[in-house]
Amino acid sequence: MIEAMKLALEALIIVRFCVPPAQRKTVNEAIKALEEALAKQEQGEPMAVVTGMYGGRFVVEPTNPAMVLPVNMALYTHPQPRKPLTDEQIDAYLESEWTGYSSYHDCFKEIVRWTEAKHDIKE
Repeated sequence: MIEAMKLALEALIIVRFCVPPAQRKTVNEAIKALEEALAKQEQGEPMAVVTGMYGGRFVVEPTNPAMVLPVNMALYTHPQPRKPLTDEQIDAYLESEWTGYSSYHDCFKEIVRWTEAKHDIKE
């Protein structure tokens, strides 16, 4: 989780220079929120605690009440290795979330590839 947050933070820091000035406030707010969340995570703050048992299974409650933990979500003590995103995954995200900014798609792809290379994310 921490590694993903660091990657997202790094990408946002770069992306803020690719987005129009009207969008920079939102990007800067996201950067600030990620920096604060990372500071808490790096202090060793847990993301969830076991609150008991019910029907022979553990009951897990997130420490952040706004967090939704999906059913069957695996919780790890260490970050798990991940594979790089495919061009199709990046394109699908950009088409769904950044439809009005098609001129920036290549910029965003380069940022993703640069971030993955910097953090040695391999297949």
